[in-house]
Amino acid sequence: MVSLLSNRRQFFSTALLRVVAVAFAIVCGAATVSAQTGGGEQAAFESAKELGTAAAYDAFLSNYPTGFYSDLARAYLAKLRGSTAGQAPSPPTGTARLVGVTGFNIDLARHPGGVFIKNGPDSWLEKNADDTTIFHFKEVGRTQREVQLFDGSRSVYLGLDVEEAIIWYSDSTQPRRPLYEIIEAHAGDFSQPQRNVPAAVDPPRPTKPAKVTACEEGQRLVDGRCRRIRAREKPQGCPKGTVPVPETDDCRPIKREVLRCKSGYVKIDGKCIKSNDTAGYCGPGYRFNGSKCVPGAYKAPPKEAPRPQWQIDAIKKGCKPGQGWNPQEGCHEND
Repeated sequence: MVSLLSNRRQFFSTALLRVVAVAFAIVCGAATVSAQTGGGEQAAFESAKELGTAAAYDAFLSNYPTGFYSDLARAYLAKLRGSTAGQAPSPPTGTARLVGVTGFNIDLARHPGGVFIKNGPDSWLEKNADDTTIFHFKEVGRTQREVQLFDGSRSVYLGLDVEEAIIWYSDSTQPRRPLYEIIEAHAGDFSQPQRNVPAAVDPPRPTKPAKVTACEEGQRLVDGRCRRIRAREKPQGCPKGTVPVPETDDCRPIKREVLRCKSGYVKIDGKCIKSNDTAGYCGPGYRFNGSKCVPGAYKAPPKEAPRPQWQIDAIKKGCKPGQGWNPQEGCHEND
């Protein structure tokens, strides 16, 4: 009897162990399959979310039509297409936020981490959220679209782009790239002096009157000014250095042209005469002197007496004028 009870206990123990083992294997296998399936679905959803396009979410739903991530994908897709019932209105775009602000009038640009403020004619500063100044910039240019700033301490450029509502960044190693989003901007009144900058007022400069060259009818030019002709004055009377304008009472300055003669000519009596023709132009008993004909016969320069043959031969040998030459002495003073 005792042996029978012992055998039954052993049988039930063995059966129980087998049931537990089978159940454990089933649970582990199901968990493994669920983990593998869920991991692939999550990775696919993250890829679609990173792309953020309707086509990416459609591709995800075609492979995973049901499940938690499928519901999220449909929500994102509805938001993109604007078809979600009761969807909250989307925030205004950068252009809508910056109405009336251009690159020519902006003087403040706020981003999520701080603000850029114009504090001088060509200077800007950046403050963080607790109103502490962290960087100074020099304004180097403006266009309708943006303001360009430069930080010499770091050799970097920034731009406040009011069309894209972004603040871009660039340095010597990388091209411009978005740095912040502009969430608020202000258009300054540049017709008034900038704050913290005294207005520079230039004293009015006296304007020089235009030079008078002619006068209206009934007036005449006197010392560079038009003066009304008096009753007893002759209308045709013009001051020295001026001449009357035909058929009017006006006077105009006399234009004096400077005569310049080309090479080989000389100026005589306001004319250009060939240098070799001056004697014939002046005539007998006159000669050319300076720029006019003066009394006095023209004297040709005296002609030099011909050199003796021994000097000509010495000069040909390289001797100075006046020296003689022979093979024994070479060039020597002629005795």
